[in-house]
Amino acid sequence: MAAGLGLTSSLGLNLDALAAASRPTSKNAKNILVVVELSGGNDGLNTVVPAGQGAYYDLRPTLAVNENDVLDLGNKESHLGLHPAMKELHRHYLLGNVALIPNVGLVDGKGAGNDSGLSRSHVRAAQIWHSAQPDIIGDSGWLGRYMDGAGKITAASSAVAGGKPITLCLQGKDQGKKKTIKKIAAPNSSKFGNSLATIGDMIVSGAGHKIYHIELSGFDTHAAQVQRHARLLGELSQSLSTFLDHLKVKGLDQSVLVLVHSEFGRRLKENDDRGSDHGGSGLCIVAGGAVKGGIYAGAASLGGYGDLSRLKDKDKDDIVAAVDFRTVYATILDQWLSADSGEILGRDFGSLGFC
Repeated sequence: MAAGLGLTSSLGLNLDALAAASRPTSKNAKNILVVVELSGGNDGLNTVVPAGQGAYYDLRPTLAVNENDVLDLGNKESHLGLHPAMKELHRHYLLGNVALIPNVGLVDGKGAGNDSGLSRSHVRAAQIWHSAQPDIIGDSGWLGRYMDGAGKITAASSAVAGGKPITLCLQGKDQGKKKTIKKIAAPNSSKFGNSLATIGDMIVSGAGHKIYHIELSGFDTHAAQVQRHARLLGELSQSLSTFLDHLKVKGLDQSVLVLVHSEFGRRLKENDDRGSDHGGSGLCIVAGGAVKGGIYAGAASLGGYGDLSRLKDKDKDDIVAAVDFRTVYATILDQWLSADSGEILGRDFGSLGFC
């Protein structure tokens, strides 16, 4: 957290003081993971904007976010910034509680049809993210295998999911092991904030669940993207900020990690309908009081996107992945959930060090 910055809610309350007064709230709230899936393929390029690159504006004449409107992230090399609809999350970023990971995909993928190694099919791409087994049609999820106790740990025996059916990422490989997956209201875009608030209340009450999974849908923005995407990002930003502030007040901000991801990103060049089509690598956001905030760019320069103008002609619609999505998972498994990521994911994918 940045020195000298007191966290204040929209009501003008000093959240640091309230948190100190109420800590600790629950003995069961320790290293909890909340996964937020942006279903439909979020446009990462218009979420974390490469505002300093001319190729972004050349290829997105109607979609590009005005350079003067982006919320500055302090990246002087590329003038990287957040979409202006995300003012609430930007506040948490400035406090040092948000890690932004652009350009996440499948670094060593082969034959999947684009440079991220991911499929452009919603179903298949989501299945890859959920299972973390891109070479096969996996029947278990990375968090399900964690809950099985893989990695020689005593894992959580219960989780909470929004949506129907139960997401693959929570399904375990060990069918004989007892697990409880509690259902909450399906979180479509009109109910997302309420569902996230319900999760916050469950955490504060000491419900004992280790894993939560929730979806925000509507990100398949093939046409008329500008207003629709702004509305969705605003809803994500406001709901997530309210959630994080609530945990801060209750003294639980250091106990909860939030991972936000989508099944793929969008193509660099806009389409003829003032929208964007299914693309390759996308964006991950990690938030929470224990997060080491900043921009995690992997091997790419210019804030994680590389030099967009130097992409080969045949590749101009896709951004080549710089960070493998399994490295994001490995960081969470090893450093947050105290698991053996190599056993759960099949091999060692290293760490980004954001928690």
